[in-house]
Amino acid sequence: MPRKFNVPIDDLPELKVVQNFSNYFRKTKMMNNDFVDELAKYIRGLEYNGNEALKVHYMMGDAEEAQYNAIQSTLGSDNVLEILICYYHVVANVMKRTKIMEPYFANKVVSDIYDMHFSRSAHECATLARARVAE
Repeated sequence: MPRKFNVPIDDLPELKVVQNFSNYFRKTKMMNNDFVDELAKYIRGLEYNGNEALKVHYMMGDAEEAQYNAIQSTLGSDNVLEILICYYHVVANVMKRTKIMEPYFANKVVSDIYDMHFSRSAHECATLARARVAE
């Protein structure tokens, strides 16, 4: 007699019936997770394995020339790199340089930079920048 359910073994259904029920439940109620192994195999096939060249598109760095040259000599040989500066440093430099401006214009500049920072694409950012410069 199984301990947990206090049911005699003779009263239990056959193993085939239990397997059929569990397979039916898995296929109908468990959101088709039957493809987990296939998806994992596909993802492993796409991951970086070290045999192909590393492609770098964006790099976070400062505006120092030494750091820029080091990045270009290390990663820039067969990559087209865009060096991005930290948003904090951009805003800190803008705040430092806009102290001499009238508050309305300084706030407008910071607001426009904020809008460009949260744009969804490089094209949208460039469009915002051109529009703000044209004003």
